[in-house]
Amino acid sequence: MSRVKVRDARVLITGAGSGIGEATALRCAGTGAKVICVDIDRDSAEAAAAACRAGGAQAAAHTCDVADACAVHELAELVESAYGPVDVIVNNAGVGIGGPFLDASVEDWDWLMGVNLNGVAYGCRAFGSRMIERGRGHVVNVSSGAAYITSRDMAAYCASKAAVLALSKCLRADWAGQGVGVSA
Repeated sequence: MSRVKVRDARVLITGAGSGIGEATALRCAGTGAKVICVDIDRDSAEAAAAACRAGGAQAAAHTCDVADACAVHELAELVESAYGPVDVIVNNAGVGIGGPFLDASVEDWDWLMGVNLNGVAYGCRAFGSRMIERGRGHVVNVSSGAAYITSRDMAAYCASKAAVLALSKCLRADWAGQGVGVSA
């Protein structure tokens, strides 16, 4: 596997409008990466990109609902045609619900899994396929300690993050030797 250096790399981060995603965007920008901040909330994505630019980095903002496979595919098309190939994708967008399992609705479950698991898979498919074609790149899928240490009040969240970890391990093995790394 070829190593991707963050300096001068094009790094796309989902959920970049706040929390871990925003911190990752700022950190990557601080190392000299060209950052693409993606969030479902346009204002948050714009604010994160502006903060990256304030530090002297190249940064852009885009909106995307990662739970929508077509939207993620369109994002990949748009980003690569506008800026060039993505070297690193950080599939970070995530949501949570708490409380007893039976207190959450099926709609709550579907919403959480749509963002936390399907959004990661869609990002891996849309951007990872391009990386495989080029023979280089790195995918970072944000999981959680909740993948290992479960909580009775976070069944859906823990299940989604355990699935992200398992998916990441599978893709790491699948893409080994093709120049694309996968981390969780």
